Amino acid sequence: MRDVGWTALRMWRFGVDEREFGGFAGREVFVHAYEDAGGTFDADRFRWWKVLGTLWWGVGLAAQAKSYLDGSVRDIVMAASGRRIPEIEWDLLMLTKP
Repeated sequence: MRDVGWTALRMWRFGVDEREFGGFAGREVFVHAYEDAGGTFDADRFRWWKVLGTLWWGVGLAAQAKSYLDGSVRDIVMAASGRRIPEIEWDLLMLTKP
């Protein structure tokens, strides 16, 4: 489920949020194709990996921003990574809300 969760992170949708998987497929279509190809979709494990992947991505963005701020990497792309952190925080809140 780790690979499936990763492809469903919001960051890969590029504004096409209604298509959970990479912005190109909704869950029903994806799961059907995944299972037809021999996979077993487990909704609980999928959710866990989706939350963990989102957290991991957020920590990575924070590390990139820190590397710019502390002067170890002087690339504006690293600084720009920091502006994405609130999006990740929002995604985590939405993924973990009761």
